[in-house]
Amino acid sequence: MRPYLLTYSRLLCCFANNLVGLNSGGNGLLVSPLQGGGNGFWGSSSVFCLLRRCEDMKKKGANAWLVTWEWEGNHAKRKQKIVAILNPRFGDGRIRDYVELIYSVLESHPLDQLQYARNSKNNPYPAQFEIIDGIPWGGSIICGHNPWLHARKVRDLRANNGTVAWEERTEEKEKVRKLAQKMQYPHSG
Repeated sequence: MRPYLLTYSRLLCCFANNLVGLNSGGNGLLVSPLQGGGNGFWGSSSVFCLLRRCEDMKKKGANAWLVTWEWEGNHAKRKQKIVAILNPRFGDGRIRDYVELIYSVLESHPLDQLQYARNSKNNPYPAQFEIIDGIPWGGSIICGHNPWLHARKVRDLRANNGTVAWEERTEEKEKVRKLAQKMQYPHSG
C-alpha cells in the first residue's frame, strides 16, 4: 500500500489500528497504513483522528468538534473513548451527518448500511441534536443507543504523550437553557 497525504481542508480521519507512522510535512500529514494487517485502511473499528499540527497541540489547545463514545454499563464499554476530532468551522448540520455516518460504519452490518443509503428513513439511529428544555441545540449531537456517539464543540483540546485532554463548553448550553426558560415564561425575570 502507498501512503496517503491528508490535507488540512479534507476530513482528517483514519483508523488507528492501521497506522505505521505519522510524518508532518508541508500542508498535511503523511499516513502510512500497515502492510497486510487489519481490514485495510478504512476497515478498523477504532478511529484515530489526526490534527494538522500535533506538536502545537502540546503547547496550546485548540477548538474542535469532539466525537466520543458514551455508554451505560460495562457491557457496552469501548476501549477507545475518542472517535473523531473534527474541524470547529464545520456547521452542526454537517457534523450531524458525519456522526450518523461514523456510527453506521462502526456499528451496522454492510447490508443495513445499504438500506440506509437507499433511504435514510431506514436508519434506526439517526443523529439528533440534544434537546434542552424543548429546544434542539446544535452544540451537542447524539447518535445511537448503547453505546452512543456524542459530538460537541470543545475548547483547549490538547494532545500530549498519547493522552488527549479538553475543556467542555458548558456556558453555551446554559445560554440555551436560559433562553428556553425565557421563551416558556416570557414575563418572569
